[in-house]
Amino acid sequence: MSTVMSATASSAADANGFPNIIRTRPWVLDLADPDAPGTFTIRIQSADVWDTVRMRCNADTSLRAVKLAAMKELLPDVRHETDYMVKLGGGEIRNEAVTLGELRVGDSSLMFLDARRRHPVR
Repeated sequence: MSTVMSATASSAADANGFPNIIRTRPWVLDLADPDAPGTFTIRIQSADVWDTVRMRCNADTSLRAVKLAAMKELLPDVRHETDYMVKLGGGEIRNEAVTLGELRVGDSSLMFLDARRRHPVR
């Protein structure tokens, strides 16, 4: 499914729960059909840009799809996706083919998009 940005008509707090509105952009990236049963909203944060996006996913959404959509939105100038990793609970998830259901990611989960190597301070 292609990534689509949508804004909810109701308040973000009602539609997505309080944890999903903390320091996020006002729209949601749709990686799953918003009307399908079993969809949930997660947050992806990147320390490089100090920003967070919300994504509507389901248990069958792959980690790779989440990573690519987050990088497209938060880090559009990055040339090599392999320079970044996704962390959950402080640890890197190396197998990007795994689904969110297999990782037991649920509504309001927070994942981090982080550089594999430190960037020099200039």
